[in-house]
Amino acid sequence: MTVVGCLIVPKTDDTFDMTRSEGFLFFVVPALFASLAPIAVAGGAIGWRVPRMKNEMILPLTRRELIDNLLLASAWHSIVIWVLGYLSGTAILLYALPAESKTVSLFATAALLTGAVAIAAYGLSLHIVMWEVKAAQLFMLGFFVLGVVTLLLTWWTSRDKAGDAPYWILAAIVIGVGVIMIRTGRTTWLNLELG
Repeated sequence: MTVVGCLIVPKTDDTFDMTRSEGFLFFVVPALFASLAPIAVAGGAIGWRVPRMKNEMILPLTRRELIDNLLLASAWHSIVIWVLGYLSGTAILLYALPAESKTVSLFATAALLTGAVAIAAYGLSLHIVMWEVKAAQLFMLGFFVLGVVTLLLTWWTSRDKAGDAPYWILAAIVIGVGVIMIRTGRTTWLNLELG
């Protein structure tokens, strides 16, 4: 056994190959963190403000300015968390991958996929935070996480055969859906009855 940081790594004669699907778990934790953090940041932070928003409405701001500024602040925090998560995932991959596997395409596709999922997660969170039934929120979050893990695992295991181009197209579609969810979420928040 060898101790690396706080990890105990069994010694073997075979070198560990991160390019195979069994090495996916090294990538999935920072990728999921970077991709899914906007759900907590956007949905959570804005959702916690709802009880105070009716008092904030007396501030010298229009409703549109208040909601837009809250959404911009949560978007900024989501971007910062995504960058930190992506950089930690990149550092893990740079350390763990063999030299011949470290390609610009790999890191660009990882950034594009996790960024696309982060945009969709932000848009989704603007909707589900308003749902009354917490079980429905948890079900949707679980379904979303399952979809993200499936997307990342499929990309990781098929990138040698399929290449990265199909996943760039998929990321563009996910970004489009995320932008639509953000726009409709903003409209929903503008029309929210704060009573």
